[in-house]
Amino acid sequence: MQDADSFAALGAGNGFPECVSKHNGVGTTPLIFSLAQVMEVYWSMYRISLGTDVTWTQEGKGGLPAMSISTDISETAFFAPRDKYAFDEDGFGIVPYLPYQRACGNLGNRIFYADFGEFLWGRYSESNGLPIDNGGAYMIATMGYEGGFQIVQDENNPNGKNKYGISGEMIGFCRSKGYVLGSSEYELLQHYTTREPDPGEVNGSVGTISIGDFALYSWEGHLFGGNTGLDFAIPTSANLPKISGFDKYTFT
Repeated sequence: MQDADSFAALGAGNGFPECVSKHNGVGTTPLIFSLAQVMEVYWSMYRISLGTDVTWTQEGKGGLPAMSISTDISETAFFAPRDKYAFDEDGFGIVPYLPYQRACGNLGNRIFYADFGEFLWGRYSESNGLPIDNGGAYMIATMGYEGGFQIVQDENNPNGKNKYGISGEMIGFCRSKGYVLGSSEYELLQHYTTREPDPGEVNGSVGTISIGDFALYSWEGHLFGGNTGLDFAIPTSANLPKISGFDKYTFT
């Protein structure tokens, strides 16, 4: 019989793998949280439960047909690599690891979203089939999530009761790029960070969203990009995937 893989932990019953990252507190949520509090975050990072599914549309122009892509909150889940990325049978998607499987990966105790696979983002790609120098036009648009968070431990307070924190950033993105008489590229992001943003980074107001005892800051960045030809669909606030809650993993 094959031996089971061991699960080394930082003390009996705490549920963390031994690879919790040490951190000096710079750029992270204050390291003042207990093991119980960060465990709540760890097990809540299973799936987005509350959010806004959005649709991006583009009227036909410049020889391109009309387009419509949508996000799907119910199909968006957290991922955590161990020794290497694991691809599904089609060869393009990252296979998710459930919280209890997140043991000492090559990125430490990191939990992330990534824009791999059709189940994580909407994508539209179309051209009019002509060479660029002969009336050619094309467009690519994507929307979804990427980035992630990491459980960290205070390296300066190894024996403290409240020595844990969470660092990182996740973004909901909406992007378009293409060519009709000239190039065009736009990007708009909805940020979810453990740091409070600088006012100059924010377009509009700053909100918060809770994961257990942690509060993430939620804010929209400024539109990036421009064009030298006809306008493509430009991302707007209505196109941005937004999050308001998370599912907690439970054993069944």
